[in-house]
Amino acid sequence: MEKDREKALLTKIREEYKINQKENDILDIFITGKFGFIPVNKQLINYFDEKTAMIYADIISKYLYWQEKGRLDSEGYFYYTSDSMNLHTGYSKNSQSESLYLLECEGLISAKTKKIEGQDGTNLRHVKVLLDSKALIRVFNLKNIAEVESIEDILDIIFKGSIMLNRSLLYTLGGAYTNPRNSLIYMELLQRYRTLDNENKLTDDSYLYISVEDLENSTGYKKDTQSRALKYLEDKGLIEIDYRGRSSRWKKKRFENKRFIKICLDTTIIENLLDTGIKLIEKREVKLEVKMKKDIIRLAFEIQSQE
Repeated sequence: MEKDREKALLTKIREEYKINQKENDILDIFITGKFGFIPVNKQLINYFDEKTAMIYADIISKYLYWQEKGRLDSEGYFYYTSDSMNLHTGYSKNSQSESLYLLECEGLISAKTKKIEGQDGTNLRHVKVLLDSKALIRVFNLKNIAEVESIEDILDIIFKGSIMLNRSLLYTLGGAYTNPRNSLIYMELLQRYRTLDNENKLTDDSYLYISVEDLENSTGYKKDTQSRALKYLEDKGLIEIDYRGRSSRWKKKRFENKRFIKICLDTTIIENLLDTGIKLIEKREVKLEVKMKKDIIRLAFEIQSQE
């Protein structure tokens, strides 16, 4: 069932961006990677920040997973420890708590600490996704929405106007998830590039124009942050930047240079980056598994001591 949902989502993305799988399309490489992607909604970035937008999308994904496994508890919660969320989002426990608090205040989720249902043991953090139409209308700035009946409905809302953020790429473009700006900006450029290419709106030499204001509206990042990220991506050989127009010594805005960007379609660079990211994630998974085993042994010892 989970594979059917993922297949349907991939089909939807391919249709929207007119991706041809036979062409070894870079965007298709990103959305079909081993660890998949996170749909980071642009409206959520502007309403909260990129961190909270990523964590909310990750919670939706995990909720669907446990729902399809029939592993939600009687109240509709699933347990999601800070260590597990750190593996999937890269954010520390304190950063997670900040975003969970914001999401809870806006009526999108409910979070509580309790024991796993039907088991003795320590209290763990549990999360529940709330189906609140009014909250979704407010947060996503929707004019109207039918009654939300399932988590799939929320996923559809998130998907519209999202940046498909590849999980593996986050580990190889300027660090792990704690600093996703390089990956977020790159994926937004790639999606924008793909759309304009399909509409034959690129320049004759295959560049796209995107203003500082436009990129800020899409990613939430200001001019200086954009410039640092774009310089990083250019140094990595992923993009080329060309400033076209009058000299920058002209002070009036109408004479300022315009920033044009070209995506470098070198799949070898992309595949190397993704392979490196996969290895880093797998390494973190091993560390988390070792830590969880130690915690289980410690808890078992504590219970035995109490007896």
